[in-house]
Amino acid sequence: ISALANTPATADSETLRGSWLEATKDFTNARVAFENAQRLNPSSFAAIMGLAQIDRETKDYDGSEYLLREILDKQPGYIPALESYAVLETDRGNWREALQWQTKRVLVDPSRPFVALILLADLFVHTGDYQNAEHLYVDLLNRDPYNGYVRTGLGKLYQSEKRWDEARVQLEVVERYFPNASPDLYLTLADVYKNLGRPQEAESILHKGQRIFPGEASLINVASAN
Repeated sequence: ISALANTPATADSETLRGSWLEATKDFTNARVAFENAQRLNPSSFAAIMGLAQIDRETKDYDGSEYLLREILDKQPGYIPALESYAVLETDRGNWREALQWQTKRVLVDPSRPFVALILLADLFVHTGDYQNAEHLYVDLLNRDPYNGYVRTGLGKLYQSEKRWDEARVQLEVVERYFPNASPDLYLTLADVYKNLGRPQEAESILHKGQRIFPGEASLINVASAN
């Protein structure tokens, strides 16, 4: 960033500076940099995207939406704006609107990026479309069998549908290969064991979670209740 300060400002250099400042959560100076980039190149989508991102992170959702609309009015298939719109609606808790935008984002991109499909699957879950969510999670696991996030999502989906043994299979893989994933993993797996009629394993997995996450209140409370 110091090197940029010693060179003449361009739209690209100001966009780069803004992105760096945004990553460090210096939103005030990041906004200045993106505004400079937009002034130097009024047609720069990257600068507008940067400003939209800052508005979203600072919870100015209307401001972010206005900027994303500005881009999409000019280029309806602009993938970064479609994806940002999906994230914006996710932050708002508007799951169906988020699903619509993420679906558009995936459809315009024949490469079907892994991360984009994960968000799409998660949004299917949030909107109650478990069938499409399951199909996507399974497809993703065919591409990356040891992806802990996807296996957790699929395991929780099965848990919500009371498909206890299928949930167990997914969550045990996560617990084996990603034991530090989260305290919630142990709570979920304990619930699955309990519903499978395996109380000793439920208790054991909670104690393991407590060893990995000492002092975690949720694990302590559940273990005490059992």
